[in-house]
Amino acid sequence: MERYDVIVIGAGNGGLSAAVTTAQAGLKTLVLERHNLPGGSATSFVRGRFEFEAALHELCDLGTSEHPGTVRKLFEQYGADVDWRIEQKLFHLIVPNDLDLVLPTGIEPFCAKMEELVPGCEPSVRKLLDLGKLAGEAQSYAMKPNASKLVMMTKYADFLRMASCTTDEGMEAIGMPKKAQNILNTYWCYLGAAPDQLDFLTTCQMIYKYVYYNPGMPNKKSHNLSLTLESTLRKSGGEIWYNSEVVQILIENNSAKGVVLKNGKTILAKHIIADCSPAAVYGKMIADDVPRPEIPLRLANARSIALELETMYIGLNRSAEELGIDTYSTIIMSDEDPEVTFTKSNGTDKGTFIANCLNLIIPDSSPKGTCTLFLTTFGDSSFWGKVKPEDYYKIKNQRMRDWVDYYEKNTGITIRPYIEEIAYATPATFCRYLNTPNGTPYGYQVTYWDNIISRLTSMDKETGYKNLRITGAAAENIDGYNLCYLNGNIQGRKTIKDAEEDR
Repeated sequence: MERYDVIVIGAGNGGLSAAVTTAQAGLKTLVLERHNLPGGSATSFVRGRFEFEAALHELCDLGTSEHPGTVRKLFEQYGADVDWRIEQKLFHLIVPNDLDLVLPTGIEPFCAKMEELVPGCEPSVRKLLDLGKLAGEAQSYAMKPNASKLVMMTKYADFLRMASCTTDEGMEAIGMPKKAQNILNTYWCYLGAAPDQLDFLTTCQMIYKYVYYNPGMPNKKSHNLSLTLESTLRKSGGEIWYNSEVVQILIENNSAKGVVLKNGKTILAKHIIADCSPAAVYGKMIADDVPRPEIPLRLANARSIALELETMYIGLNRSAEELGIDTYSTIIMSDEDPEVTFTKSNGTDKGTFIANCLNLIIPDSSPKGTCTLFLTTFGDSSFWGKVKPEDYYKIKNQRMRDWVDYYEKNTGITIRPYIEEIAYATPATFCRYLNTPNGTPYGYQVTYWDNIISRLTSMDKETGYKNLRITGAAAENIDGYNLCYLNGNIQGRKTIKDAEEDR
């Protein structure tokens, strides 16, 4: 029977990052992936002559080689060579009959533009960015083994204060005008939580990382990240098996001992890292006669599944320049108030509608003279669950027609005559591929009580079984594609420490 030091279940962003971490530490590491390729959300698919991003449309916290952000530093630490392409605009925001603006990256251009849009807001915007920078420094310090509580309570006192209030409360406290709040809170959709739920700490960090370090993508699309990590893993002595679905995690004396594959094969390991939803781990992967740990089970039952996505992928036989598309990310909000758009997003209305044109970051990401669009809104699995199989494609086709109309009406850009390829993913599509509850890529819904501080302080109690750790979107750093890589690294380092203690 085969034995490993570490088995990683799932070759998603968090799983690959965890596996590279443990393999580079000399632990015999095996990744088991149920699909025939790596990446999870960081992958792509082909229709005709177009290659589409499945779900990961951009990363933040990249920075430049001279001023690298956390994600770039992590890939450099792994020795994973990635050709990053950086975007100079944050987003184009459209609120019909209300707002139409483009925000730039860079602290000074960003602050100047916000002051132009909302006179008098600049001091509060700078305060928010300063708090975002401090929050990142404090979180990095807090993760160190020798972190001092006294330092956290003095030098980083604002770190704790920010986590104790919602985004709405924090922005009010620093005196930010309401219109400026609404513009900056456009980013709520990147974490799937409204400003009256999301903690101020997370918001400050996210906005600062986008403004200072810029959003971007790898030159060869996100699947290149996954393939690069796979290559790095193999060079570090690790293995990865595809078409190898784990159906059971073996637990003995409250400790993980190995896994069972769908084909019946048993593989033993001293440590297991699951890049899976906790719902899948506790609900499907632990034998019924094994007692569930109380705290993780209570947490899983108390949390809500985050928002779901629907995405339309369009290949156009005209270039972005010919069509008049000049910004990578266009976000159409049905209302200036983010709480209103969040409420609408919990159903079939297009409260939030995001359009990404990858050619604005990577000009040759599609054949010459063409471009691709990814149109995304929040889905409703309860709606799709009621759709009869014989009506599924009819409803998808109608929604595609509606989406094209909506995009053209609000942007003034005509795309319908130039559509060459088109595909549509519902929550059921994402569920089938990602194997997450309702197909959500966000993990758990971020709430006031379940913020980043509470998750960080309770992360060692998240599984309840010795030698079993969970990573991915539902892990301690909250969701976000860049954070999944960091979550994987954290759980990998903790597993290395576990292994050292076992010797």
